[in-house]
Amino acid sequence: MSEFVSLKWSPITKLPFNWRESLSNTQAVALVQTWHEQQDELRRTGSYKYFLEKLKRQWSIETGIIEGAYSLSDGAT
Repeated sequence: MSEFVSLKWSPITKLPFNWRESLSNTQAVALVQTWHEQQDELRRTGSYKYFLEKLKRQWSIETGIIEGAYSLSDGAT
C-alpha cells in the first residue's frame, strides 16, 4: 500500500522579472492556434459533438489501459 505525503502549498518565489517570456513555447502557441482553428471548423460542420464523444471514449479506454483495467490488448478494447 502506498503512503501519501501531505504537502503544504506555498507560492513560487524569486521568479525572474520576465518569467513569462522565458517559459513561453512557440510550438505550444502554434498548437493551440491550430486546435482553435480545427475546433471552429468542426463546429461549423456540426462534427464537434461527434468528435468530443469519440475523444471521451478514447480517453476512457486509455485511462483503463494505464490503470491496468483490461486484460485485452489495446486494439481489442
